[in-house]
Amino acid sequence: MLNNKKVVYILNARINLAAGQHQLLVGDLRGPLIFHYDTDGKDIKSINWLSVGQNADIEAEPKLGNHIDDTIQVSKKDAIWLYNNLPKDVQGYNAL
Repeated sequence: MLNNKKVVYILNARINLAAGQHQLLVGDLRGPLIFHYDTDGKDIKSINWLSVGQNADIEAEPKLGNHIDDTIQVSKKDAIWLYNNLPKDVQGYNAL
């Protein structure tokens, strides 16, 4: 993460977005918990999520390491930092 060309935070992420170019804009939707469902209909809980782009989220990777489409999965520590420090309307650009 950069702020005025200065590194303010470093993290690793598992990107589960469809191939192509994505303009990532942090939205105003965020929360402490979000639930998804796997192919067997089991619910998968993630924490500290932020909306980005269209229909995508940054969130903590679930305990079982499940692949969840339309997400950028980060560690619990990183999800908490982003949730608490990343303001709405921060823009990023990612070419996958």
